[in-house]
Amino acid sequence: MDRPYTTEEMDYYCDLLKIDRKKMRLILFQLEGNYSFAEVLALSNTINEHGGNEMVYFSTIIDERVLVLVNDVSIEKIIEFINTVKIFYCYYDRREITVSYSDAVNFEDIPYAYKDVLECLKYTFYLGEGIIITKNDIREDTEKGCNYELKDLIFNYDKINIAVKSGNTEEVKDEIGKFFEKLRSSKINVSVAKTYCMELYLSLIRQHRNPETEINSEGILKIGKMDTIDQIQKYITETAERLSQENYNGIIRRHNHIVKKMIKLIYENIDNNNLSLKWLAKNKLFMNEGYLGKLFNRETGEKFSQFVMRIRMEKAKELLDLYQNDKVYEVAEKVGLGDNPQYFSHVFKKYTGLTPTEYINRPKN
Repeated sequence: MDRPYTTEEMDYYCDLLKIDRKKMRLILFQLEGNYSFAEVLALSNTINEHGGNEMVYFSTIIDERVLVLVNDVSIEKIIEFINTVKIFYCYYDRREITVSYSDAVNFEDIPYAYKDVLECLKYTFYLGEGIIITKNDIREDTEKGCNYELKDLIFNYDKINIAVKSGNTEEVKDEIGKFFEKLRSSKINVSVAKTYCMELYLSLIRQHRNPETEINSEGILKIGKMDTIDQIQKYITETAERLSQENYNGIIRRHNHIVKKMIKLIYENIDNNNLSLKWLAKNKLFMNEGYLGKLFNRETGEKFSQFVMRIRMEKAKELLDLYQNDKVYEVAEKVGLGDNPQYFSHVFKKYTGLTPTEYINRPKN
């Protein structure tokens, strides 16, 4: 993964590893939270047991993540494989697993595909843990089609957790309601029912940015002492709503921070010909271009490109006022449009109603 290889080297490795020269993908599994290497190894074993020889070439552990090389099968089969791994791993450890898979690439492009899947995992801070992330930010709902039988209640935790982490309070209430509806209809032993409720409570607490052990212990004790399922549902719902609201507030603060950083970078790079949303996303913020564009538009009410052009034109007006002897192409260079002075003049006139020369010679108040 550390460097590109020559065609001869790739031919050698394909022959050594018995890999056909055809398209393939990488899948990267990452455990969330605090975990031991034994848990990573258990995840690797689960992948090897349920991968299937017709799909998986091999897997390895890199930086406590499990990396899998697979055939270029359909997206549906990849999602099925990932969900199978997550389901069977839950028998060992009910820990969230975030997964990313690459586009189909040639074998010699695997180092670049590896960088892509690593980059995808950086977005876990906004999209949530326990989901599937691709370069195009395709998020698959791991609960789709779940029948919510009692034995499958563990799957409901994932959907509730995502709602809590994203601050979707209404969905939190809806999913918790479904959980308790099934629990009531099961008529299982009270102590077993309370155990499921405690698992749900702990799962919710882990979605908070700063969970406290004291709160966890206090909540478990309260649930253990409650007499009715209605009391337990009310307590867990209130806890989930509080955590959801706090996470939502945190998301808003982070959004504001990201947009402020984008605006700061625009001003700092206004003379850069390459300044664009794509360039900023790739070289400065290391985030998804589409996500940043929507976020910027939502927070400012203005498209990124429109905002940049407006700042460039305001900067140009300022420069023309201060340095009237400057050539038009010099001003264009200082606002990042030096590669096309004619375009600069055209945009400037459209913005101000005057050409740069007319603007310099206009009557001053």
